[in-house]
Amino acid sequence: MRLRKLHELVPPWTDGKPFLFSYLALLALCLAISAYNYGGMLSLALSQVHVYGQPDVVDPGSRMTDFADLVGVQGAVSNFFSHPALFPFLLLLGAAAALAVVNRLSFLRGSRSDYLLRRLPDRRELARRAYALPLLLILATLGTMVLVLAVYYAVYLALTPPECLQPNQLGKLWDNFGYLFTPYYERWLP
Repeated sequence: MRLRKLHELVPPWTDGKPFLFSYLALLALCLAISAYNYGGMLSLALSQVHVYGQPDVVDPGSRMTDFADLVGVQGAVSNFFSHPALFPFLLLLGAAAALAVVNRLSFLRGSRSDYLLRRLPDRRELARRAYALPLLLILATLGTMVLVLAVYYAVYLALTPPECLQPNQLGKLWDNFGYLFTPYYERWLP
């Protein structure tokens, strides 16, 4: 299998460089918004653990908010205006899916080049040119989401005082995985 160049992954009359530049700019914007949202929720949760006015002193008996609640903005740290840390990436995934639809529909306009591409010896050329770049963008976004989630968890563990850390953080993250992406969900805390 050979690596294809960028101009072979987009419709023939378009250039792939603006798509990639726009995607990288939107990915950087999503990373900034996500870090801003998570940083705000983490600082709020850390301020509830420490004694007021003394950031180095831990309030005895206090518990840190769960990681799933911070990333998904649920429970005590959320309100209607707070956004989950991974929500901007969902918008980027939607934009990549819309690009796939636009690429496919662009072959139906004008001279009906979809008919010509189906007559080529490689019958997958139409699908490759319509869906390859959006699929690569979706895979890159999902990989970035996993990486960002791992970095956020490492920051959470590094900044949380050990005596305030509640057990089974990854289990709670997995149990609430579906709620990590919704804009607002109020979960009753035990």
